[in-house]
Amino acid sequence: MALYRQQRVLDCALNHVSRREWSVEGTVKGSAAAAHEVSAVMEADDSGRVTFFSSQCDCRTARHCAHGIALVLKAHFQSGSARSACADISASEPSSFITSPPSFQPYQSHGLFDEAPPSRPVVRQRADDRAVAQVVPTAWLHVSRVADADVERLGLLRATLRFDYAGTVYYAMDDVSPVRLAPAHPGAQVTLLYRNLPVEHAAHHALHALGLSGDSQGRFGLNLGPLDTQQRWLQWADDDFAAFVAAGMNVTQDASLTGWIQNAEALTAQLCPVLPANSAAPCKTELGDCRIGHSAWFNLSLGMLINGERRSVLPALPQLLARLTGVFQTSERAPGAIVSAQMPTHVFWPQGDGSFVRLPTAPLQPWIQALLEVLAERAPGRGPSTDSLQLSRLEAVRLGVALAGNTSSAEPLWHGDKDLQVLARQLTGQAPIPHAEAPAGLQATLRPYQLRGLAWLQLLRIEGLGGLLADDMGLGKTLQTLAHVLAEKDAGRLDRPVLIVAPVSLLGNWRREAERFTPGLRTLVLHGKDRAGEATKIAFHDVVIAPYSLLQRDSEHWRCRPWHLVVLDEAQNIKRSASRAAQAAARLNTRHRLCLSGTPMENHLGELWSLFNFLMPGFLGSSVRFHQTFRTPIEQHGDTHTLAQLRRRVMPFMLRRHKRDVAADLPGKQVIVTPVVLGNAQADLYEAIRLTTETSVREVLASKGLARSQVHILDALLKLRQVCCDPRLVNLPAAQQVAASAKLDWLMTTLPTLLAQGRNVLVFSQFTSMLTLIEKALGEHGWRWATLTGQTQRRDAEIARFTSGAVPLFLISLKAGGVGLNLPQADTVIHFDPWWNPAVEMQATDRAHRIGQTRCVTVYKLVAKGTIEERIVALQARKAALASSLYQANAAARAPGITAEDLEQLLQPLETTFLVN
Repeated sequence: MALYRQQRVLDCALNHVSRREWSVEGTVKGSAAAAHEVSAVMEADDSGRVTFFSSQCDCRTARHCAHGIALVLKAHFQSGSARSACADISASEPSSFITSPPSFQPYQSHGLFDEAPPSRPVVRQRADDRAVAQVVPTAWLHVSRVADADVERLGLLRATLRFDYAGTVYYAMDDVSPVRLAPAHPGAQVTLLYRNLPVEHAAHHALHALGLSGDSQGRFGLNLGPLDTQQRWLQWADDDFAAFVAAGMNVTQDASLTGWIQNAEALTAQLCPVLPANSAAPCKTELGDCRIGHSAWFNLSLGMLINGERRSVLPALPQLLARLTGVFQTSERAPGAIVSAQMPTHVFWPQGDGSFVRLPTAPLQPWIQALLEVLAERAPGRGPSTDSLQLSRLEAVRLGVALAGNTSSAEPLWHGDKDLQVLARQLTGQAPIPHAEAPAGLQATLRPYQLRGLAWLQLLRIEGLGGLLADDMGLGKTLQTLAHVLAEKDAGRLDRPVLIVAPVSLLGNWRREAERFTPGLRTLVLHGKDRAGEATKIAFHDVVIAPYSLLQRDSEHWRCRPWHLVVLDEAQNIKRSASRAAQAAARLNTRHRLCLSGTPMENHLGELWSLFNFLMPGFLGSSVRFHQTFRTPIEQHGDTHTLAQLRRRVMPFMLRRHKRDVAADLPGKQVIVTPVVLGNAQADLYEAIRLTTETSVREVLASKGLARSQVHILDALLKLRQVCCDPRLVNLPAAQQVAASAKLDWLMTTLPTLLAQGRNVLVFSQFTSMLTLIEKALGEHGWRWATLTGQTQRRDAEIARFTSGAVPLFLISLKAGGVGLNLPQADTVIHFDPWWNPAVEMQATDRAHRIGQTRCVTVYKLVAKGTIEERIVALQARKAALASSLYQANAAARAPGITAEDLEQLLQPLETTFLVN
């Protein structure tokens, strides 16, 4: 009674309804200090014993709450002695309604069904009623299928709840107890059922905890959204409703659920080439062997055993992908990109008769991810809609490479064609590439890695694939290419010429290398005024060497001529896909395509797309989709998963070796970043130009924004970089009055020591006007030198002066001599000014640090201390990180471009503490 003594009855009005009935109304202050309005009805027999009461309160419990019982007790105290009232009430049946009222909230519908709980009249026991004493009921849950018309609203299944009171089955949504049950037959005794409401409420709450809500008839369903609801019911059914059993339910299933979910196992994949209709060689379809040949199309079939019968699961892939919530998500930053690779253990595949097949995802996972990459590039409606999926040859190769890259198992990737499977393993490094012998006429001994490069080029030719030879500078890309061309001629396949497109500065190098290593190849260089007459001789030569400028100028002539192989040397020249050079190269008519570049990506991933668009159009999808799928996540958000996806796709078609790995006998390279402190006059000029530049840049940014201001920004920053080299480079009257150059002073002071030590020195600058100033200073000291710029007329003669030892010093402009030169005679490299792109500097350095070098190469990078040049060096590190992240699996992606924060740093004031008198 302690619980009810905590309730304070503020007022109590007792009214006689009849001789045996009373109604009570009053206000009760609960233990939580809140007042509640309560009404109750009581009945008593002739002796005054309470036989029934019912209360209604405005509290959360509403019926039979502690407030109502306290009011009934108060009414009995008013109508008789407290002792007899308490004795009468405590002896009334069932006593649990007085001593143990429910401490939980009554069940409320979640609104899934529209019916409201029926209102029940107060049940009064008559003398001829048979009372069923309160017992612990058994909760029964019967699961059945939902009519097709209600599936979208209710889900696949529904569960009907009933309570078994020792053989009496009952369900109601209200809290009325006891309840009078209808007689089983006319004249039978009426049953009065005393419900165990705590047990019933516990069952309701258990179902609520599982996400179910019900109606007044005890029918429970889910409403989590069509996909989530279906998946939840399927998972419960697949587990034999263990979750309901754990909640204390006895579960029965409708007969229609027998065999509702079938299990699939043992994935079998078959990939066969589609032979021409007039071909006499059929492809074995019962998981037999087929050959890749050079079929343009392939048929893919994926099947699983279901009840001992192999059934294709390809039609299920679109639905399966839709059901893999949170697995292959579509990123808001990159639509279509895979941003997660964790997959559930199984998915459920709907069948036409309403049943489902349980598909294990472990054998499907590599296929789903590989096919998702392939199908993402297709137009809508070209997905798997039949028992087989038709793939183009390039799609089949991409699929095989993706599968081989996602599994290290030695098991066959598929049944049927074996050649494509072997090719996929060879391209991913899981199987050796067939060995290639150096052609007999090659006048050079190929190193082991160069022989492997030749074998790789031959493999690509056999399979009709393009490739990117991206070895470090100085590892012999030219030699490997010439050996490949000579092997083609020796095999009798060179019935068309080979076109080699290179920068103008490298034409002579290609001619010399061809004459030196492959004298058996008839070589023609097309350049200059006589190119039209020379072009008539193309058919009589094996190799034609032409500049990119000529390719653009005479694009129609080149497009119509057939070639056996087109080689783009320094292929970064087509890094801008919209350029005329890139478009002219893409239109060439050739059997095979090859790119050579030690720096296939200098600034951003779009340059890599442009190269592969020439090699294998469509391999990386459209430019727009590539930007969405790869560039944005990798460059802007550092998405390592997307980076790994791109690396798996492109690296099988890119052969890249580093000097440190394949040229152990190559001497080392020491890079020394040398800070140079500006003098006062030069520093004052720098600061004055910086303030003007900062104002100009901010005005342009405010009017045009960062993206549309790049040209103006770079032009403004150019003056700061020039003044760091020599004030005389800046076309301003005030700059011409400053004759001091800290870097030129360092060079003139250091060169005597280097030359006295017998060093052969290369000096690189991106400013040809700076080289002119250096030449003037060298002339004043009486030193000898050679110079190579874009204006040099006798290029080969200048190169020969240095390589022959006639002069120990070579001044080279970065654009004219940063690539294509073989200068192992040099052992010292001086970069007079840093360039934005670290790859360009590295290429220039590798003119000396290459095969044939016998001495350690020392590299000096002159950086004006506290100026924009120091910030450029930091930006170089970021660009180098992006490039290495593509080539190396353990590198992280970073954005390479100039951001607003970068610009803020580049325009920082000169650190005046570094100034000297």
